[in-house]
Amino acid sequence: MTEGSKLTLNHVADALFGVSLSPEWRDRIISDTVIDSRAATAGSLFVALRGEKTDGHLFVNAAFEGGATAAIAQDRALEACDRAAFVMPDGAVQVRGPATETQRAREHLPVVFVVPDSLAALQQLATWWRSRLPVVTIGVTGSVGKTTTKETIANVRGALHDGAQRRQPEQRDRPAAHAAAPRSRNGARRAGDGHVHARRDRAVVRDGQASHRRRDERRTGAP
Repeated sequence: MTEGSKLTLNHVADALFGVSLSPEWRDRIISDTVIDSRAATAGSLFVALRGEKTDGHLFVNAAFEGGATAAIAQDRALEACDRAAFVMPDGAVQVRGPATETQRAREHLPVVFVVPDSLAALQQLATWWRSRLPVVTIGVTGSVGKTTTKETIANVRGALHDGAQRRQPEQRDRPAAHAAAPRSRNGARRAGDGHVHARRDRAVVRDGQASHRRRDERRTGAP
């Protein structure tokens, strides 16, 4: 698999369940991965995550209306979606839609990968996809200076790789499964974005204790 490889629905099925999809869905290309239904566009993979204030499963249909081609969701999506092809963990597919759906219409149905835990599935997919691309990933973590460090690393790697193109910031900062597998060798990404924990080849840890201590001293007036 080369750096220019495209993530398809069949890749997702393989990564999550170890199965292959039927021909009508298997080669559909995923253009992006989002966790906010408002960010869904044509070809997106929407990952329904449950947060502190709301549940992404309430917005699966909204993501499909925005153009998302597929979703990773837990079994509560079975109640939320009235028209989709549901891929179960055992590889079985349940097609839900009007009784008059033709084969051609089936090919355009959105696909929902039903998983026990959406976040764990996103992490699994990110790790699977990352392992298949010939790129080096660098994780940057710590309490301060992550953005500056990230940009510095990206600039240095860009200088080392003549002709390499940096990814645009909006792509670099997306909480996406294939954001864990950068499109360019000199791209950098915040380690915690989207809570995607794919394997990193290198790590940079910023120690912010001294910075926090100086800030606290300024607040309290301590010498």
